[in-house]
Parts: sequence; C-alpha cells; structure tokens
Amino acid sequence: MAEKSDVFTRVGRRIASALDEAGMNQVGLAKAMKVSEATVSRWINGDTPIDVEQIDRIARLLGKPPYYFIDLEPPNPDHLFGDKFRHLSDDDKDAVRALIDHLDARRRRQR
Repeated sequence: MAEKSDVFTRVGRRIASALDEAGMNQVGLAKAMKVSEATVSRWINGDTPIDVEQIDRIARLLGKPPYYFIDLEPPNPDHLFGDKFRHLSDDDKDAVRALIDHLDARRRRQR
C-alpha cells in the first residue's frame, strides 16, 4: 500500500476543520460535491489525492479561501501589485490589506 502524503493529510485536516466551522458534515459535503461519502472520508483521512479544482469547490462551499486548505499564506499585496504597493505609505498599505480582507469575506458570504 502506498504511503500517505503529508500534504494530503494536512489538506484533510483542514477540510475536517472547515466542515466543523461551517456546521456541515461529510454527508452534506459529499452531496454538494456529487461524490461518495467514502471519497470525502478518504480526502479527510489523507488516503486519496484531491485536485486543485476539488479544493477550489470545497473552499467555495465552506466559505474559505482555497489557500486555507493547502497551507499557503493569504496573497501578499507586495507581490500582487509590485512597485505600486511598495511606494504607498504604511497607512495606505493597511487600507489596501483591509480592502482585500473585506472583499475576501464578502466573497465567502456570497457562496
């Protein structure tokens, strides 16, 4: 039998946590994803790979950004906007970050 991937185990733990936070169970996620309950269980246990499209769909269903599931940090405005962001004052940088957070929260509420 193949050895479990640490990455898939971490993704599975994040799915389980997001399910709890959303008040959803594995059965509900399976129905929403149109997969078997066994598939969701294998994802959560890290027993089977999950692709990026599935992670994105789960993220939308559970109101989380996709990076939450794969241990990435939120997008950094420095990288998104390059020199334009670096030249802003600290207060303006904080305002841009707050706007990004607001838009991300609004996107999660709409799904």
